[in-house]
Amino acid sequence: MPPDDQLAPEETVGFLLWDTTRAFTTRFSKRIARHGVTFGLWPFLRALWEEDGLTQRQLSERVRMKGSTTVAAVNRLEERGFVRRAHNEHDGRKINVFLTPEGRRIYDLVMPEVAAINRQGIAGLSDAEQEELKRLLRDLRGNMTADGENGA
Repeated sequence: MPPDDQLAPEETVGFLLWDTTRAFTTRFSKRIARHGVTFGLWPFLRALWEEDGLTQRQLSERVRMKGSTTVAAVNRLEERGFVRRAHNEHDGRKINVFLTPEGRRIYDLVMPEVAAINRQGIAGLSDAEQEELKRLLRDLRGNMTADGENGA
């Protein structure tokens, strides 16, 4: 039985998002690897660049990952000299994660890669089309997280 045309991969939003994400991820991963950053570590660094000193739990929430995934990522970041852990000054049971000078320095190396990948991705789209695309993607994300699940 031939597949329903509406469910052909090129006609489904899920496939198009997956395939586009795969293409972005592949190119982006190669670019940031030059700086000692893996794609798996990227969201954790990005969150800490936005707000340094998050607790491990806050970091998990920011990147929408399980606590065990965050602990493993922080271990790798620490091994590479990008972060250090410290007991929370108000609650010794909590651990805060801080960027090291090297972790701050890597920002200036990686962010141009982010800009380059984004420029490549939006090439040929008008400003209005770019804004509409972002709005639509935010709507899709909202639809997929509306039931309270965040992928963790």
